[in-house]
Amino acid sequence: MTNETAVFNESLRDLMVQKFGSVAAFSRAADLPPTTVYNVINRGVMSAGFDTVMKIYDTLQIDWASMKFGGPAKSKLPDLSASFIQVPVYGAIAAGTPVEMQEVERHAPVPEEVMGKHPASFLLRVEGDSVNRRIINGYYALVDPEEAEPTNDRDLFAICVNGDSATIKRYRQLANGCELLPDSYDPTYRPIMFDYGQDDTPLVTIIGKVVYAVMPFDFDL
Repeated sequence: MTNETAVFNESLRDLMVQKFGSVAAFSRAADLPPTTVYNVINRGVMSAGFDTVMKIYDTLQIDWASMKFGGPAKSKLPDLSASFIQVPVYGAIAAGTPVEMQEVERHAPVPEEVMGKHPASFLLRVEGDSVNRRIINGYYALVDPEEAEPTNDRDLFAICVNGDSATIKRYRQLANGCELLPDSYDPTYRPIMFDYGQDDTPLVTIIGKVVYAVMPFDFDL
């Protein structure tokens, strides 16, 4: 595999995550088995059949007529590989049960194009399956603290509970409180309601909106 092809395959994966939140979510949108999509990412489009490649391109809205197998020609695919910024990963963030936010554990590359839109953002590692429709357990969530005002209950937010723990959930404002909503294939995850009419209700604070997801280099496929 040439360097150009490897870069193109990585750009495909990044675009899937950028548009759909995860490779798994993209696979469902494209009506393709996740194993097939991962094979294309890891082995290149030349390893896949024509129909599979067309499904991937069409779902990503890539101008497939201007592409060539093995690498990008003139296309609508953004050049996500051109430049990356090393962004700090602030420990683990639970997507199931809130956990304490930790110190910086490493740095991970995020496309400069993405960071240009969200310059104050940082990464948090996702642990748990309560939002696995959107972000897979083990991925990094890019959180923008400058986007902390929910405009709907579909977006994902990093949220502090009692000021010293963090979780990723969808957020719904209620008349006298709020509700943290899962987005999971596991039906055992249920919404968590906070009623501020009760004295012992923990304080819920939005850290920021999840605007991007990054697969760690050591992620186990």
